[in-house]
Amino acid sequence: MKRKKSFILIILILFIPAVWFIFFNNSEEDPSEMFIIKDTSVVYQVSINKGEQIVNIKKKNNVNKWYINNKYEANDKSINRLIQALREVKIYRPVKKEKLDSVLNIFKDKGTSVQIFDKNKNILKEWIIAPYEESSKGTYIMNKTGREPFLVNIPGLENNLNYRYNTNSIYWMKTELFSYQPSEITEIELQYNNESSKSFRLEIENDKVKLFSLNPETQVQKIDYNKVGSYLSYFMNVKFSSFYNLTIKEKDSLLITTPEYTIILKDKYNNTKNVKLFLIKDKENPNKLNLNKMKAVVNNEDLVIVKFYDIDLILKDITYFNN
Repeated sequence: MKRKKSFILIILILFIPAVWFIFFNNSEEDPSEMFIIKDTSVVYQVSINKGEQIVNIKKKNNVNKWYINNKYEANDKSINRLIQALREVKIYRPVKKEKLDSVLNIFKDKGTSVQIFDKNKNILKEWIIAPYEESSKGTYIMNKTGREPFLVNIPGLENNLNYRYNTNSIYWMKTELFSYQPSEITEIELQYNNESSKSFRLEIENDKVKLFSLNPETQVQKIDYNKVGSYLSYFMNVKFSSFYNLTIKEKDSLLITTPEYTIILKDKYNNTKNVKLFLIKDKENPNKLNLNKMKAVVNNEDLVIVKFYDIDLILKDITYFNN
């Protein structure tokens, strides 16, 4: 009898690991690697979606640079934070059973959808991020097709990973409002919307420069070419100071307002950047204007704050070029 029991025990000892091995190797994914990408060099696009806000971050093969919504070059700091999260995030623990229903509701109401693609547009990973809670010691995350949420973090570094999946495109952009070499610029139009006599358009083609007044449109014959060269150089490094969150309603309201200035720049790559500058009222005295900064809407989509001393050099009027 004892020999029989010992035999059964040996069979169980051998059988259980075998079952585990078969199950594990036939499961879709090792849970510990569910939310990481070991080789982030295969990542070529990350799409982040939260309600009405969508941002696509893509790497261009030919230049090995990341771009936001196919329009703006991304800043290295934000990209590095994202890549680190993709590579180093670890599961802290599953969500406790007693909190499961409430956490699933958070995913439903406030979740951020994340899709990660390779260069052939195949989906590598797909999950949902939920808002961070201080007491949880981690960020809620769940496979898009699953119902088992986990808490994840980067051990020893950070518990709150939500901002690394930001849906505001300004977070991902370089802080340059304009960043062009003079040789890249083919046209600049500066509209003074309340003083149209100051407005102008510069056209540059094969080192030939044409200057036009916009009210009415007439070509100016007398041009100081040294000033044209200086003016183009000012567009090499014009920064914005911060981004500004707006609801769609607030943005639509702003866009039907007449800006103080409109700058339209075209480059030799057939790209156009449209920047509308709006004056800001002083917070302490609404009857006065803030003389230190302005709002800037880029390509009718993204709102940033610019300081006067960063943008003052490019706000010339037409007389600058012929005096």
